[in-house]
Amino acid sequence: MKQGPSGEILYLMLRFFDGTIEQAEFETLNRSIKESQEVRSLYFRYLKVYLAVKNARYLDKSGQSDLDLENFLSELGQYESLAPAVPVEEPEAEPACLPKLTVQELPYRFNKYSFYTVLTAMAATILFIATIYFLPPRVIPNPVARVLDASHARWQQDKPSKSHLILFEGALTVTEGTLKLAMYDGTEVNLSAPAEIELEQVDRLFLKQGRMRAAVPPAATGFTVRTPSGSVVDFGTDFSVAVDTTGKTEVEVFKGIVELRDSTNPLIYKTTQKLTMGQKGTIAPGGMISWTEPAQYHNNGEIRVQWQCSAAVGHWKDPSFWNNGLVCGAELVSEFRATDSPKIAVVDSETAGANKIMARRGDVGLLSSYPFTVQMDGGQVQLEQLWVGRMGLEDAAEGRWLMSDGELILKGRDQVMLFIGDKCKGLMEIDGGRVEVFGAVRVGCNEGSGTFTDSHGTFVISGGEVTIYGILEVAAADSAGIVRLNGGLVRAFDIRIARKGMLAITDGILVLEGDKTEPVQEMIRSGLIQSDGRDILVDYTAEDTRGFGRDKTIIRVKQ
Repeated sequence: MKQGPSGEILYLMLRFFDGTIEQAEFETLNRSIKESQEVRSLYFRYLKVYLAVKNARYLDKSGQSDLDLENFLSELGQYESLAPAVPVEEPEAEPACLPKLTVQELPYRFNKYSFYTVLTAMAATILFIATIYFLPPRVIPNPVARVLDASHARWQQDKPSKSHLILFEGALTVTEGTLKLAMYDGTEVNLSAPAEIELEQVDRLFLKQGRMRAAVPPAATGFTVRTPSGSVVDFGTDFSVAVDTTGKTEVEVFKGIVELRDSTNPLIYKTTQKLTMGQKGTIAPGGMISWTEPAQYHNNGEIRVQWQCSAAVGHWKDPSFWNNGLVCGAELVSEFRATDSPKIAVVDSETAGANKIMARRGDVGLLSSYPFTVQMDGGQVQLEQLWVGRMGLEDAAEGRWLMSDGELILKGRDQVMLFIGDKCKGLMEIDGGRVEVFGAVRVGCNEGSGTFTDSHGTFVISGGEVTIYGILEVAAADSAGIVRLNGGLVRAFDIRIARKGMLAITDGILVLEGDKTEPVQEMIRSGLIQSDGRDILVDYTAEDTRGFGRDKTIIRVKQ
């Protein structure tokens, strides 16, 4: 019989794979592997079995191994039977009370079925762990909108909900009729068939093809529609978007302002164009933007907005009373017209601080046939220019600004900032609050060209404070104008009164900068400054603090 490797070598291999081998034993095993081809063959076969059991990687698809495991283990048993005897110390004597037991050595038998069971269990465990590790995590879509009306529409979504009224992120197709949605940011969207969209988040969607219309409330400003050729970003609007089969995007604005961007990514773009009410714009598949100019859009950047409240009284801050939903903005020209009946726009304490009213210009009573009144009972209004009564169409036309409280600031780039009665009747009454004008004031004027009603301005101050960092002009350009000082405090750099003008003082104080004693006395003698029969006192002082500097002229009636 062929002599194989000794039992000692097999013992060293077992200790090596168990990790308990000593350095001297490892050197003996290493030398035997190098010197004996048979030992090397046995070592590699043993190594293959060890790796198969440990990593379960040597089974083929049929569940069979490429190693003749049964024959190898039988040979391994023969090698162990040929191993030399190992001396064993004599055991201590058994107690006399116990009979000596005879231990019969049984030959080693390998159970291949138990081995395959363990191997299969290990493989199943490894497969389970790998499946959990490598499979992508389950993505739960977020709800972004709900269905408001689908009574006449056929539609479907890739990820339908149980209620069919909640819409999740994902694709949505409308094949018939119109589907009305409410995005969770407050925007209402109408999709007209055929349309394909991707709901991306609560304030954004991708219109792949079809037509939609969006009504965006002020709280949802920033709602975005992406298309294959660009993006449409709203600024509190009512607008429509249509995308054809080539990807061309057409936009029409019904109210407010939108911005077209030349990239389908609304955050990364090169070219933009804002559209306002009445404008239409196009984004070509290459990103080129084109648009049309509406009648109310001017080259100087102004955007005209018109008051269209059907009721007699409305709040200036309510966007529904304006033709395109805009209330505030440095580029706005706010036009208040009363064409069919008298109208009143109210400003109160709600329009203060961050909610204050701002505009480029206010035109109260512009091209009107009836009186239009702005009633300011509080809050803050900041304009660059204010016209009270402008170009009346009928004799009944009149612009009125009645102020009992609040703050009115006129500050901008123009020299004259407040006009009262321009080719129309204009009335401004201040009973309280504060008015600050960083420029000149004209009470009665004839600005521009055209034939309208007669110019007649009236400025009444009964309380509060009015500060004019400019000249108070009365009855300019052959118009009629009157300033009535019934109380309060008025400060101005100077006052000029033309032949059709008058300053009537019954109470209150007028303070002019510098020494204006002589010109004021001359206006009193000529009847341009009058009182109710009491003496008018004109004092020059350098001590009074109620003025612009130390030198000032104070005008009042004798009490």
